[in-house]
Amino acid sequence: FELPNSIGIINLSLLYCTSLSSITIPDTVKTIKAFNLRGCKSLKDIRLPKSLETVMLYLKECTSLSSLIIPESVKEITSLVFKGGTSLKEIVFTNTLKVGYLDLSNSSITSLPDNLKVGGGLYLSHTPIKVLPNNLCADCLDLSHTLITSLPDNLKVKYSIDLSNTPITSLPDNLKVGWDLDLSNTPITSLPDNLKVGWDLDLSNTPITSLPDNLEVGWKAIGLK
Repeated sequence: FELPNSIGIINLSLLYCTSLSSITIPDTVKTIKAFNLRGCKSLKDIRLPKSLETVMLYLKECTSLSSLIIPESVKEITSLVFKGGTSLKEIVFTNTLKVGYLDLSNSSITSLPDNLKVGGGLYLSHTPIKVLPNNLCADCLDLSHTLITSLPDNLKVKYSIDLSNTPITSLPDNLKVGWDLDLSNTPITSLPDNLKVGWDLDLSNTPITSLPDNLEVGWKAIGLK
């Protein structure tokens, strides 16, 4: 499927086009205001133009798409949604590493680039990812039901972190979480020095039996044995 060259801005939905296998967007397009391709289960290839500057893509349940290349020309990524993209293993950011919202939950993604900044939520729930990139910044981080065992020392999360149902065994010293930290159903046995949690700390179904003296919790610790 090839869009006409007369298009400059895309605001389009092609929902559940199950026979759609490829899309070529012409070089006349500079802005993808919104492009919703949810449920296009045969889609394997999306060719974004080298002229593209702004992009918002909804690729939920595009189960045949294995990779996506973001052109170097892109200056702003407002939203990328790949939830349920079970074949997705790679997103190539050739330049821009700042994303407004990134949902990769239930995909096959295994890695992300260093220095990635997500202005809103970064959702990695139910993915095989094991290691987070260096200098990752996000407003909210959902790592529930992943294989993550530790977090990088330079991780910055403004609001909440969900680590429930992971094999997490340690947290970095001096970790600060503005809202909630969910560690429920994990094997973690102790908390680090100088941990600060703005709202709730959920320790349900963990082996933790005591809290460090310098722990700061804004509201309450849940599930402490």
